Parts: sequence; C-alpha cells; structure tokens
Amino acid sequence: MVLTFKINLAKITKPPVWRRVTVPANFTFNDFHSVIQWAFGWTNSHLHYFSQKPEGLDVVIGDPTDHEWNDVIDSTKIKLSKVFTLGGQCFYYVYDFGDDWVHKIKLQTVLLKKSTLEKEEKLKM
Repeated sequence: MVLTFKINLAKITKPPVWRRVTVPANFTFNDFHSVIQWAFGWTNSHLHYFSQKPEGLDVVIGDPTDHEWNDVIDSTKIKLSKVFTLGGQCFYYVYDFGDDWVHKIKLQTVLLKKSTLEKEEKLKM
C-alpha cells in the first residue's frame, strides 16, 4: 500500500509552498521525516515533531531523546499506516522550534497495490 500526501507550509500563502509525495504505508514517521526534509530542501539541523494540531502537545510523535516532553511517541516505532487510514486526514509536522516551520500534511490518496501506482504514473506522462 502507498500513501500520497500534499504537504504545505502552513503560514506561507502568497505564493503557497507545497510538495506532493508518495511513500510506502509501512514507512515509519522517522522515514517520513527524512522524506519531508528532502522534499523541502531542509538540512535536518533542527528538532522536529509530528502532531494532530499545529501547536502540538496532544499526540506528539518524534525523537524521545530530543524532547523534554514525557509523552513523545517514538517516530522510529510507529508506521504511517497506523495513523493515516482515510483520504483527507490531516496531521502536522513542525520543524525548527525557533522559527516554527509548520507543515500541514494532508493524506490525498491510499493506493492498495504498487502496480496501481505505476499505472497512475504512466498516465501522467
């Protein structure tokens, strides 16, 4: 199964800054962090977390060794498929706690087979 997300910088609207990424559903949130870093050209030089709200502090997924919060879910142990199950679901990725680059992550599609993804890509060409 593969998941396609639209990820946009929440506080930048003119022009909007966004990326579309497709990743395996069995990726961990740590893997997804690496994808977002690459897609936006970030340098992985700041702390980050994933959360259901842009301000966090409800369900926080990240690196437990990087945060002083007690209830951080380890991003290396939770797969995207455990959180993202329906198209339209949103989550947030916050990078750089000083500048607070808030990324809104919206699940656009869930494809069940890799062959379906390959067919979809061929149709776009």
